[in-house]
Amino acid sequence: MKLNFLLLAGLMLLTMQAMSCKRSAANAGSGGDFESFYEQFHQDSLYQMEHIAFPITGIPSFADEESAADPNFRWTQENWKIHKPFNFKDSEFKQSFRVIATDVVEETILHNRGQFAMIRRFALVGGEWNLIYFADMNPVKR
Repeated sequence: MKLNFLLLAGLMLLTMQAMSCKRSAANAGSGGDFESFYEQFHQDSLYQMEHIAFPITGIPSFADEESAADPNFRWTQENWKIHKPFNFKDSEFKQSFRVIATDVVEETILHNRGQFAMIRRFALVGGEWNLIYFADMNPVKR
């Protein structure tokens, strides 16, 4: 009985913590609603290009160790591929957000088996949300 109560309490705490993190990401920063920005970022390619602080640091897709460690790699308008909306319900990936600061939100998209991941960081710059970092899909090192 005691064990069931502890498991139930732990599950409720994790659920509340996840909901709180999503709410914090949606309302992070004073410059606007992150959730609305995020939706428009994926729906409108022109808006997306205007809300990326080019050139941005990151890691290219399926990078070998040398290119993954390259401190000079930058995403530019020339090598950028437009990010489209993603349907997580019908995929093998899950999404999570972490509020790093009131003006920085990190998104991780992770394969259900933990094999691959992608990371994006968004920051409030000049009162508007912008993508500031992008590590494309790469194998997760264990």
